[in-house]
Amino acid sequence: MLKSEVLKAISIYKSYSQGDAIVEVLNGLDLSVSEGETVGILGVSGSGKSTLLHLLAGLDRKDRGRIEIMGEDLDCFSDKELDRFRGRNIGFVYQFHHLLSEFTAKENIAIPAMISSRSKKESFLLAEQMLGKLDLKSRGNHLPSELSGGERQRVAIGRALINNPRLILADEPTGNLDNENSIMVQNLLLNLAESLGIAFVVVTHNENFANRLSKVLELKNGRLVGRA
Repeated sequence: MLKSEVLKAISIYKSYSQGDAIVEVLNGLDLSVSEGETVGILGVSGSGKSTLLHLLAGLDRKDRGRIEIMGEDLDCFSDKELDRFRGRNIGFVYQFHHLLSEFTAKENIAIPAMISSRSKKESFLLAEQMLGKLDLKSRGNHLPSELSGGERQRVAIGRALINNPRLILADEPTGNLDNENSIMVQNLLLNLAESLGIAFVVVTHNENFANRLSKVLELKNGRLVGRA
């Protein structure tokens, strides 16, 4: 069965000013990701991997090129419309969980659902269901300070998935975990991508993780290339 294209980036350029100099970060980059596809992006520090993810998520604006999510050109949205579109279609997982310390695991997961105009009752029901998928049902009423590092990152993944996005962008999601928790998070992300048909793009330095993905690309000289 032909899978639909979730993400398409065409000839993306991005540069920054450093004093009097202009630093080109992305230089005509192209990327296409279909539903259920898992794509790893490798590259040396400073090559532009995080910049790329932020552009794909609409958290930053490119200089030139075109980025489409579910066939929608991100440039066609106002900032307010883009926030709404992102909340419904894109989940973002960071290396550090960024959970709100005063809220429980369940509340942290439910917050994006409430922001997207779901009722509190429905949001908490969805969060309960997500805790089950994350094998965290018994930890829902615990604060982040009462959770292990692996548990906190799983809560962050639940928060990214609560609105059933079609695309997950992850920036070093296992970079702050020990080996056991890293493998647990890898398994969770890959299983969810397969079972839910989510397109998944991950920036990682973890070669073992990258080798489990359906495609691995390297960011070099501002463009993505297949590994030799």
